[in-house]
Amino acid sequence: AAIRALRPGGIVADVTCSPHLAETAGIVAEAHREFGDEIEEIDARAVLAIAPTPATAARLSQPQIAAALRRAGRQRGVTTLAATIQQQLRLPQLRHPALVEDAFGIQALAVLATLDAECASVERLGQATSAAFTQHPDHRVITSFVGLGDLTGARLLAEIGDDRTRFADATPER
Repeated sequence: AAIRALRPGGIVADVTCSPHLAETAGIVAEAHREFGDEIEEIDARAVLAIAPTPATAARLSQPQIAAALRRAGRQRGVTTLAATIQQQLRLPQLRHPALVEDAFGIQALAVLATLDAECASVERLGQATSAAFTQHPDHRVITSFVGLGDLTGARLLAEIGDDRTRFADATPER
């Protein structure tokens, strides 16, 4: 719905720090199916950290953008993506009066700091969940199923529980 409300050149942010790439990939894939070539993905967090305003972003070189993307963990297609991001960051639609841009830049950095803190919390929670789940008596059985690692196995266990007397047979789980 947010994409339909955009003007040409507008940006919608789908920000996630989920350790489950499939959750984000599904949302992005659905948007691509619906809007096709009308939308384009960019990695915003890495670039936003080094250039929070359109004015500073427009001055970034492709190597600077590529370095930021690599620091953020991007490994494939970095050069092409850096060129695309540089082109997008120089669009006139992003520009505002300098005071407005500066205010938005301060706000963007504050939001980014909050997001980074939340992502770190998600990472710590995932590690703690994995550590606790590995101690569960059914850990080896649950993780023996294809696609069930420590986090997804822990999620499954949280959903169905570990009370073996809860269900008379496997019928309710189908």
